Amino acid sequence: MNNECLVTAFSGLMKSRRKELGMTQKELAKKAGFSVRHIGKLEDGTYTPKLSTYLKISEILEIDLSEIIHIQKQTKNPELMKIVVLLAKMNNRELELSYNFLKTISGLQKAEQFSGIKQGENYA
Repeated sequence: MNNECLVTAFSGLMKSRRKELGMTQKELAKKAGFSVRHIGKLEDGTYTPKLSTYLKISEILEIDLSEIIHIQKQTKNPELMKIVVLLAKMNNRELELSYNFLKTISGLQKAEQFSGIKQGENYA
């Protein structure tokens, strides 16, 4: 298992679950016995936690560790992982805008396939 992908999957899931529960980083830090800075580093993926940290945070946030493994397995593509990391840091409005943007791009790609336009071709 790629450690970087595992850390990224955990950080994204951790942050989104904490927000779902309406918990601040400060509240989570207090419950876990960590500093707020440590929680921030866990959430932004700049710190690789020990197994005991994964377990403690997962218990507090009611995260099933199999979710993390599932996310990691689904995002073996490095480019996809970059997108997952960005999405994990977004608020609901940014996620909605991103979704609509991706939906638009997807529609454009389908239109290009039907019209025979090749990628990178000049439209002018």
